[in-house]
This record gives sequence, structure tokens and C-alpha cells, in this order.
Amino acid sequence: MRTWMRLIPALLLAVPFTWSSLRAEEKSNDQKISDLQREVSELRRDIAQLRKDLLDNATQRNADTEELRRIRTAVERMAREQETISRYGPPALPPGAPPLQPTGTITVQNNYSAPATVRINGRPYVVAPGQSMPIHGVPTGTFQYSVDVDGFGMVELPRTDNLPSAGYRISIFPRPY
Repeated sequence: MRTWMRLIPALLLAVPFTWSSLRAEEKSNDQKISDLQREVSELRRDIAQLRKDLLDNATQRNADTEELRRIRTAVERMAREQETISRYGPPALPPGAPPLQPTGTITVQNNYSAPATVRINGRPYVVAPGQSMPIHGVPTGTFQYSVDVDGFGMVELPRTDNLPSAGYRISIFPRPY
């Protein structure tokens, strides 16, 4: 009796699956063919959409690659121009452009045994100990400068002077106080 008690729940569980499989077999062959044709049609639509998406992505990728190439070229050109400007001064003016303000050169001579920082019109320039450094391209006319020396502090308070086109010299040397 115990064996039958165990088989009854298993039979009750298997019955619904048996009915559904019998029903599935009842479908006619025409219905099966129709379902397969519908599925093939859906697969063809999906493949066509995937092809379209792939072509769209390739076109966009080519456009992005071209844009990146143009940006890279522009950045490289600007880097070369910046190197030229910092090495040789600003480039020549194009024909017909208004003339720039005349400029002069300030030569800084550091006679201290420590590096000096000279601020000309707010822009710092570091001069090594015992070295001389020309600063080109400073607009002529009124300019302001101050001098700090490492370990000594500010040795020249902010001062306003006139830069002639012939140039100007700033000598930094120890002074008795």
C-alpha cells in the first residue's frame, strides 16, 4: 500500500504534461508549416535590420575617425606653432595686418648665488645664479617689475619704469642693508 501512495502524486504531476504533449501533436502539418514560415519571415526581418544597423555604425565610425584625424592634425599643428613661438618669438604678421605694438628686450643679470625670480608685468622669469637672461617681446613704454631671490626674499620692491626700444637692463646683486 505504501508503494501506491508514493506513485499517486507522481501520476498526478505527470498527467498535465501528458495532455499538453498530446495537444501539441494534434496540430496539423499545415499549421506547423505556417508557424515555421512566420518564424523564417521574422528572422529575415531581424537580419535585414542587423545589416542596416551594421552599415549605419560603420558609416558613423568612418565619420568619427575622419573627425579625430582632423582634430589630431590641428593639435599637432598648434603644438608646432607653439614650439616655434616659444623658440623664436611670435610669427610674422600676415600682409595687411595692423602692426603690433613695438617691443623691446629686458636683460636680467643675476649676481646672487641663488636663483632669482623677476616678475615683469606680473609674469615670472627665473634666472639661475650668475646667469644673464634676455626677455624678448616686452611692449615698449611703461612696465612694472619686482625681484625675489631664493633664501633672501624680495630684494627689489615692485617698481615702474620705462622700456625704450633699445632695451633695458636689470642687475640683481647683493646690497648692504
